[in-house]
Amino acid sequence: MSSHHVTRQDSRLLLDYDDMCLEQIIRLHVARAPKVAYVWSARVVGVLVEMRDPRHWHVTLQLHRRVDGREICAIQAILGSDWARELHNVMRCHAPACTLRQWNEYWATSDGGKYVVHRQASRQLKGIWEDAEKDVR
Repeated sequence: MSSHHVTRQDSRLLLDYDDMCLEQIIRLHVARAPKVAYVWSARVVGVLVEMRDPRHWHVTLQLHRRVDGREICAIQAILGSDWARELHNVMRCHAPACTLRQWNEYWATSDGGKYVVHRQASRQLKGIWEDAEKDVR
């Protein structure tokens, strides 16, 4: 197998949302995560929401199994993650010299801003997903 066909896998989805408030992110994108994961025979088993400011969010979803890198790119794009990030992830995913850690990580903020864990939003999303998983099965 040639090096550019190496399968990169991970069990994390890293979603990046800019210029949206948390309510928009949940309603328009992340609430559909259990249904999207189900298509790939995966389940969302963990969530971490981080906020830099009220318009810049990172959402990390933990799946119960590893998923192929190309599928990760598709899932993250379907869930509305930053389109430029996911476009570059697709290109990085296919680059022979690129490791998983290099292609599927959050970008550093250009202004040095820090993201902090938002526990209330993490709990809120966990409850939404638990309800949605009941509907999926």
